[in-house]
Amino acid sequence: MPPNLDRKQRWLWSAIRIRCALQPDEPRLIPHHLTEGLALVRWARLSAWDAAWRSTELLACTAADRALPIHWRHLCLDHVHQPLAQLACCARSPQQQARLAAIRWRVATLDLLPSISLDGPDSPIA
Repeated sequence: MPPNLDRKQRWLWSAIRIRCALQPDEPRLIPHHLTEGLALVRWARLSAWDAAWRSTELLACTAADRALPIHWRHLCLDHVHQPLAQLACCARSPQQQARLAAIRWRVATLDLLPSISLDGPDSPIA
C-alpha cells in the first residue's frame, strides 16, 4: 500500500486491490474493506448510502468480471450481502429505492460463468 494515505484514501486503495484482484489469495481484504467503510461512516467522512453503494457495486462488478480468478469472484459474491443489507437500511428516497431494487436484481441474477483462461485454446490473446 502506498505510504502516507489517510483513512479514506486507504479505503479507496483497498477497493482497487479488490476490483483488480491484486491479492486474490488474501480473503481478509474484503471484510477489512467493509469494516473501513463503516468506520468512515462513523467518522462522518462518507455517508452511509455512499459507503454501502460503493461497496455493493465493487463486489457485484468484481464477481461478474470473468477476467478475474473464480475463487476471488466467489468470495466477492459471498460478501456482497453485507453492504446490500446496509444499503436497504439507507434507501429512503424513491430514487434510492429504485437503485436498490436494480442492484438486488443484478446480484440475484448474476451468472458466475467460468473465468477466462489466458493460456488455453480459447484465450483472447492466443
